[in-house]
Amino acid sequence: MSEKIIEGLYLVASSTFSWPGDCECYFVKTGENVGVLIDAGADPEAKGIIKSLEELGFVPTHLILTHAHIDHIGGAHALKKKYGCRVVAHELDREPIENYDPVRTAADLYRIKYTPVKVDEIVKEDEVVLNLAGKEFTIHYIPGHTPGSIAVSLTLKGKKVLFAQDIHGPFHKNWGSDTLLWREAVEKLIQLKADILCEGHFGVFQPKEKARQYLEGFLQRMA
Repeated sequence: MSEKIIEGLYLVASSTFSWPGDCECYFVKTGENVGVLIDAGADPEAKGIIKSLEELGFVPTHLILTHAHIDHIGGAHALKKKYGCRVVAHELDREPIENYDPVRTAADLYRIKYTPVKVDEIVKEDEVVLNLAGKEFTIHYIPGHTPGSIAVSLTLKGKKVLFAQDIHGPFHKNWGSDTLLWREAVEKLIQLKADILCEGHFGVFQPKEKARQYLEGFLQRMA
């Protein structure tokens, strides 16, 4: 099961249809049957994501992990094993992704055994443009939820799409959360003026006004 958001952009996982612990994962089509997957859900076998991709006939060449929590990285090992996709993540969340850390990955809360996966492309900059599968993706460093949280933006069909997974939080000292850095990150994302905002648990917000309202709403709640 999957959901087409706009041409070339698909929701391929959600706690409502792929696996109970999954975050919302997105696929960006960049070629005839290839593209980039944003996050990997919680299921260690990634069965729901694989089913969605097979139904669509898509193969991910790259997997961007927006941060190191289990509901976003749990299926990374299975997906890399099946598709050979290159894993992209930020340097500051690399350690829990590549090693089993039940606290920093929040795997202890989900009671899920995490299988570590190697990060192939490490992001260190505050902002960098990566050419993945033939399309430019801008990676934005947005610490706060975790030390190495990132957002992703690109233009599809003339619309700026922003993937800001878990920009809503929550925050915990065991994850290295920092609400001051988070506030700065949200303000930076608002300035991107995205037409479509794809969130990690609360769905898709469009047009531009709704995307902005969503981000501003969390700033107000945290004031």
